[in-house]
Amino acid sequence: MDQNNIPGYPGALTGTIAAIESIKDSVVVLNGPTGCKYFHGRISNQAFPRNFSMNPSDFPKEFFLNQPRVPTTYLNGEDYIFGPGHKLIKSLAF
Repeated sequence: MDQNNIPGYPGALTGTIAAIESIKDSVVVLNGPTGCKYFHGRISNQAFPRNFSMNPSDFPKEFFLNQPRVPTTYLNGEDYIFGPGHKLIKSLAF
């Protein structure tokens, strides 16, 4: 049975992000579109709260997109064609 298709059972990506985010002072940078970030950011912050503020404007950083965990490189169509390297380097430098 494929565990990734069981409702309520975390997939490999979710499990990997949760495992790394559970390490103190670690940060997962999701090299993907914003739609993939919100679920993982919310789940990670519920399990391992980094900040107890519920105000999205407290997290206006470019890569965090108003969430305290799991920054993303917010890939778009052009990045899939020309490559996301510049965004990944910029996010890691941040």
